Order: sequence, then structure tokens, then C-alpha cells
Amino acid sequence: MDKLTEKLLKIINDIVKDGNYKVIENSEILSKMPKKHNLSIDDLKNMIKYLTERDYIDVKFIDDKNLCVASLPKGRLHFENILNQNKTTNAYRKLFLASILVSGIMAFLGAFLAVFLFK
Repeated sequence: MDKLTEKLLKIINDIVKDGNYKVIENSEILSKMPKKHNLSIDDLKNMIKYLTERDYIDVKFIDDKNLCVASLPKGRLHFENILNQNKTTNAYRKLFLASILVSGIMAFLGAFLAVFLFK
């Protein structure tokens, strides 16, 4: 899933929090998307089709003005998995930096003791 489609999924999840169907105006969704991409209604429909085919969302209907959509559990869990992955990555990053720091200090101490003892 590319970043733009992921952003669309996040917008849908924010609007449809409880998993029930909700009618949303396409212009509301497009206004929340990044302006630099200049998305059209057809681009939005293609991204919604992608999310529907992969069971992230369920669409009752879509036309040029409105969209009736519900967020499925897979779509809501997607961001929870990303959050858990980021927490794990941050924990490993902190462990890595701590081991570098401790290794550097111990190497310095070992060299200092070696010079001091074998002088």
C-alpha cells in the first residue's frame, strides 16, 4: 500500500470510527488529502477500489458526490500494527545506542587500564 492510499484509509478510519456505514462527501475526503497530489474523483475511486478489494473497507455505493463506506477490522488493525511496529523499532534503536555507548566506554576503560598496568 502506498502512502497516499494509506492516508485515505486513515481519513476513512477517522471519520468512520465505529465500523458502521457512513455517507461521506467525496469533496470532504479530497480536502483532507495532501494538496500536492491534485487528486481527482477517478483517482479517489481507484484508491477506494484498491482498499475494497483487499478488505480494508466496505463500500455500499460510490458516485461523483458521495461515498457510503464502513471501515473493516483489517483496516482498523492496520494502523495499530504500524504503531506496534514503531514502538518495537524505537525500543531496538534505544538498545542499539545504549550498547554502542557502553561498548565505547568499556573499550576506553580497557585501553586505559592496559596502558596504566603495563607501563
